[in-house]
Amino acid sequence: MNLEERIIKAEEYFKSGDIDNALEMFEDLYYNESDLDLFLEEYIGIYYARCLYAKCEYDKSLEILQKIIEESAKSRTSFACSNIEDMIYCEPSDYSELDSMLYYDSARIYINIYKDYKKAYHYIKCAYSIAPDDEEIQRAFQIIKRNLLK
Repeated sequence: MNLEERIIKAEEYFKSGDIDNALEMFEDLYYNESDLDLFLEEYIGIYYARCLYAKCEYDKSLEILQKIIEESAKSRTSFACSNIEDMIYCEPSDYSELDSMLYYDSARIYINIYKDYKKAYHYIKCAYSIAPDDEEIQRAFQIIKRNLLK
């Protein structure tokens, strides 16, 4: 199976509820696949973290999400600096959805598992700034804000 077929298969496992097989495939892709560009690495990482979350491995899920956020920010900053003379840097639109997913998943773990509304608020604000029209993010943003004001 080529890389694309493996990713599709792992995603099918995840969406059908076969978390064990999805976790195994996403973990293998995340740690062992050397041909990943930044977009695919982030995409696979998010699904890997979601599999870990589904298996109640919250700390590891959050660790993966934080690592992806940090790596992604470093890589894009480096890219922006290397192209600053030409002023050609712009955020690829493909990353917007992934970024909102990263921040939303991080907020979800902090609110649902750790009940840390301050950290959840930080991440949901990031997700909301990227995808203000996403209804799920809007609801989470309101819930977190309400809990912070208590």
